[in-house]
This record gives sequence, C-alpha cells and structure tokens, in this order.
Amino acid sequence: MKNILIVGAGIVGVSTAFYLSESDDINITLIDSSGLASGASGKAGGFIAADWNALSQLSWRIHQELAEKFNGYQTWGYRRVTALNLTAEIGHRKCPQFEHKKFGTNWVDPNVIVSSCDLLGSPNNCAQVTPKPLVEILFQNSKANLVKAHLKSIIRSTDNDNRPRAVIVTDGEKDWEIVCDDVVFATGPWTGNVAQSVLSKDEANVTRVGGQRIHSLILRPPTQLEMSAHCLFVQLLIRGHAPSEPEFFARPDGTAFICGSADEEPIPSKANQVKIDSNSITELKKAASSISPQHFSTFEGSLTEVIAEQACYMPIPTGSSSNPLIGTISPGIHVGAGHSVWGILLGPGTGKVLAEIITQGKAISADISRLTPDAIKNPKPQNDLYF
Repeated sequence: MKNILIVGAGIVGVSTAFYLSESDDINITLIDSSGLASGASGKAGGFIAADWNALSQLSWRIHQELAEKFNGYQTWGYRRVTALNLTAEIGHRKCPQFEHKKFGTNWVDPNVIVSSCDLLGSPNNCAQVTPKPLVEILFQNSKANLVKAHLKSIIRSTDNDNRPRAVIVTDGEKDWEIVCDDVVFATGPWTGNVAQSVLSKDEANVTRVGGQRIHSLILRPPTQLEMSAHCLFVQLLIRGHAPSEPEFFARPDGTAFICGSADEEPIPSKANQVKIDSNSITELKKAASSISPQHFSTFEGSLTEVIAEQACYMPIPTGSSSNPLIGTISPGIHVGAGHSVWGILLGPGTGKVLAEIITQGKAISADISRLTPDAIKNPKPQNDLYF
C-alpha cells in the first residue's frame, strides 16, 4: 500500500485525490488548515475555455466527462456559454450602441453605450462551472481522508534518495505524524510560503508561487429577470472615474458572479483569514449597477439579493517563469500550483497528470514538459509563456 499525502484541499489537490483513487493500492490523506475548497476553489468565477494548450484541452474534455458522469449540469452548474469582450461607457453623451445584442445578451442596460464588442468564444469552446460544488463532488467520489491540519515538517528517508517517509502536522493544539511515501503540494497561493518552511533551499527555489487578492460578488437579480448564458469581460468607462475591468458571469441558477481587478494586499497565513476590503466591494457594486441597474443594483429599494461579498487569492508564479508549476520537485515531492486565473479550468487536468506521475512515473495524458520544476531549473528558449 502506497501512502500519499496531499497538502491543499482545493480543486488541484482534490482532483489529484480523485484520480489517485482509481488505483486500488493507494491510501490518500488530504490536509488543509481551513478545510475543503476554502480559498479560490470555493470563490472563483468558474469560466473555462478549450483553446489554449495540451493541458487546457485535456481539462476541457475532463470537465465535460465529469459533468456527464455526475450530472454536473444540475450539481455544479456546468453549461456552455458565449464569452464577450466589451467596452461599456457610462455618462458619455452619445447615442447608445448595441453591438453586444447581436451575440444574444439580454441583461446589459439599454442606456449603456457599448462602443466595442468582440466575441472571445462560443459554446463550442467556452463553458462555466460553479467551483465549490464541483470540488465537493470530486472529494466525495475519491478515497481521500480529509484532515484539518497544517503541515509543519517532512521527515525524510536516510537513504540516498531523501524521499519523504512521514510528515508532522498540527491542528494548533497538538502535533502528530502521518506516514507517507509521496507529498503533493497543491496549496495555491500559499505554495511558496509552505515550500520555504518545509523544503530545502534548492527545492523551495523552484516552488515560487504567491498570490494576489481579488474581490467578488454573487448577486441574485429579481426572479422575473432572466439572464442569457453569457460571460462578459468588460472595460468599464464611467465619466469622472478611473477605468475598471469587471467580469460578469451569469450562472444557470439565476445568480451572477461579478469580480474586479487584483490588488497587492499581503496574503494571510490561512485561507479562512482572508479579509474583505469594504471599499473594493462598494466599487464592485457600483460597477455592477452601472452595467444593469435592473439586474444588479444593490442600493436602497433594490430587489436584488446579495448572496456573497467575498475575496480570495489568485495563485501567481513569482519565479523566473509565468507558467503553472506541475511535476516532481525531488523524489517523492510533487507540486501543482501557480495556475493564475485558470485554476478551475486546469485543476482536473493537473490532478490527472499528477496522479499519473505518482503511479506511473510520468505524465501521460498531456505534455507538461514546459511546466515542470526541471523546466524552471533548466530553462530553454522554447519555454515561453504557456498561455
């Protein structure tokens, strides 16, 4: 029996556990100090697209397969969508333009001047999910045991390969040991900090991932107002205000996910310690109301319900490469992190190839050669941006 310890219970860690569970001779432990999908995997927008690279194409297929296998259409709101990039002008004295309407949108206010609108993707290559229930279903269908704890240290073998043989974890009151043969770091924006605390200097040097905070809202418009299946990436120009770039994702349950730009607030030690900036939420509400006051106004007298005001940290590579980091750092030590805005898209594919690396010694389902720790250590001219 092989014992695998996965640090981080977001979409990458849980997807890794899900695919490892296809093997009969593996015992899987997930540890996370804040619980299941407590970071971006529980608060992200869930927009996914196919046309990027081998890993995104793999993940795109997996998202479709999972939706069919576990009724994701109902359970986590999987559906195909149209994605638009538009410039919206508010308060400018021009006649409104409706370029977006030719793509079928029905929830942008008719008084908004849409001065440009480009089709980013169609239902052939764009879809959406609600991330948290997806992660929950994958966990429920894995063999993993979830432990709410923090990783303190790794106990290494005294053999030449220096593989892990156990870890020490803590819940803040007591410490204990968990036997393991492999450790997977899937800790999102905390990966760099965790690596510095428990790995060697050389190992941590190739595991540089930090985070940027992003605020978001989940709103439920009045029930009589329908929203077409569109995801809008908006450049918003409001007279007297600085330009902003909010994103609007209409969800099949009648809610809308709306997020703003990233800020540089330092990351806390745990996901459940992330703080919300009230000014950022207020600005996001103003932006939402500007696009469609009928649907998204949350001010006095409005019938729109505020389901959530939240923030999370997007995992950002901070080393020499801007690519995600996936693969083996040293014998028995693996990583899947740094996916930036594409964590929900790439999470299942990352989990699948990490499971293949652990059980079969290499990634089989997708070429990740440009994303491995070795590619960071030994950069080559072709190791340009993966996206």
